[in-house]
Amino acid sequence: MIAEVKRRSPSVPRFRQQAAPAALATLYHEAGAAALSLVTDRVHFGTGPEDIAPMRAAVPLPLVAKDFV
Repeated sequence: MIAEVKRRSPSVPRFRQQAAPAALATLYHEAGAAALSLVTDRVHFGTGPEDIAPMRAAVPLPLVAKDFV
């Protein structure tokens, strides 16, 4: 399973606002995720490129960063 890390979504604005991306990465890793997906769109999803390094430091999982162009 690839787990997606984001703090919010345009369709659900505040579903994870308090959780740090590294903390979410740790939870997903402990729950058995095989990889992580990070949406790097701060405006719409609340996560950005600056969240990559803390997530990499938190867990040993593969990580894909996705941005909208």
